[in-house]
Amino acid sequence: MSKENGDLYFPHDFNSANDEKTVAFLSSSGAEGYGVFWLIVEQMHKNDGVYEKKDYNYRATAHRSLTTVERIKAILNDLINCELFYEDSDGYYSERVIKNLEHSKKISIQNAENARKRKVKTSDRSATASDRSATADIQDKIRQDKIKEEKKNNKKEIPPLPSENELREIFFSELKKKCEKLNLNYPEDIDKLKADEKCLVYIEYCKKYYGTKKQYKDYNGAARTFLNEVSKLRNYKKPESEQLSFANLDDVISKICQNTQNCKPGNIYNYIKHKDQVGMFENWTFEQIYRHGCKVALFSENQWQKEKKPVKVNIEGKKEIDKFLEGV
Repeated sequence: MSKENGDLYFPHDFNSANDEKTVAFLSSSGAEGYGVFWLIVEQMHKNDGVYEKKDYNYRATAHRSLTTVERIKAILNDLINCELFYEDSDGYYSERVIKNLEHSKKISIQNAENARKRKVKTSDRSATASDRSATADIQDKIRQDKIKEEKKNNKKEIPPLPSENELREIFFSELKKKCEKLNLNYPEDIDKLKADEKCLVYIEYCKKYYGTKKQYKDYNGAARTFLNEVSKLRNYKKPESEQLSFANLDDVISKICQNTQNCKPGNIYNYIKHKDQVGMFENWTFEQIYRHGCKVALFSENQWQKEKKPVKVNIEGKKEIDKFLEGV
């Protein structure tokens, strides 16, 4: 017997009713006998190919086919006479049923063997994958150890950090080379104060990064990087003929008004005087106040309104301002 979707079944030839033996059986037992025949065949498949000569078998078959035990026995004798069944002392048998059972058993054995082979194959494949993974892990560890060993062997000793004097010499040496490339006169065209400040920043970063991943490998190259914008270190001091001189703060305000277009003298006077009173210009030179005032004089009306201290001329100081403006 075969099994499909959990139900047992056996092959039933659709042309079996036209077999000579079956035709002979039908002629004597009719459709009733044909139905009993298939009931007994089903019982044989369930019972290893035998329909035992037991009273309970006869009664059960008679009950299922709605007939009598005597009729069942008569049908069985008719099946023997037509050579559809054969018998012995224990029961009745069918060659076709026995062939079906043998074929089903053969298929069952083959399926079991195939399942075993699949299991072995899957196990082997899993074992192979596991071995391959283990081998890859070992190779990766060997490779990592080799890389670490190479890094350890190739690791260079960190050179000592140059002293501040040495770093200063490196910085100004590179500054001199930069000036030569830009056709600048060194040190005349360089603001010494700005250059010293830049050098101190360079030295500070050399110390900060020493012994870290950002450590400078080439201190001369690092100095050149700090000197990328040499123009910011230039000395833009004007010739004496172009320099302005101021007698006092009123003189500064007067020259701001004279040298600035669209200047509002009242606003400038009040602004400069107020900032001087609050101490803004305490450490400023007259020239610095002049340059600052020239910028302020160009303020738009909106910018004047944003000043915290109102810059409009107050009434009390109007006479003083008018007197001052007479000389502007």
